[in-house]
Amino acid sequence: YEEKKQSTDKTYQVEEKQVETIIVNTDSDIVIGKEITKKETPIVEITTEMRDVVVKAKVFAVEPFESAKSGFKIVTLKVTDGTDSIYAKLFTTDANVFANIMANVKTGNIYLIKGKVTIDKYSGELTIGINDLNKSSEPEVNDISPEKRVELHAHTKMSQMDGLVSAS
Repeated sequence: YEEKKQSTDKTYQVEEKQVETIIVNTDSDIVIGKEITKKETPIVEITTEMRDVVVKAKVFAVEPFESAKSGFKIVTLKVTDGTDSIYAKLFTTDANVFANIMANVKTGNIYLIKGKVTIDKYSGELTIGINDLNKSSEPEVNDISPEKRVELHAHTKMSQMDGLVSAS
């Protein structure tokens, strides 16, 4: 019986597929992927699907989603650069990557985002698929003027805003 069993065993070769790994680094400005050195594109100039787009934008909302069926974890960032706003999405199945992203990406911070712009099949909006994500900052504005200026304005009864002061 052992001889028959051995003679009927078959050897199967399984093709190995390369899986892209996302590197999460909390020690530097690189949140995901590699350092971004490419020039930024204003969001207002993104009107169609594009490859290798880099935007420097402020995150104004972070929406995590975990699918119980497929195991996918999706982080949707709503970002703006002052010219326009766009969605940026990251898809992962690794719980550690998802936790690190949620810990490192904060609302109000500025990031460099590199990825491919596609039309999202669920929202129908242009969306950046995040490949690389780096922390960034706004350039500091120093007011070196010796005489400071302040803009004042008031709402009167004539304005559409609620005002209590008469114009006379």
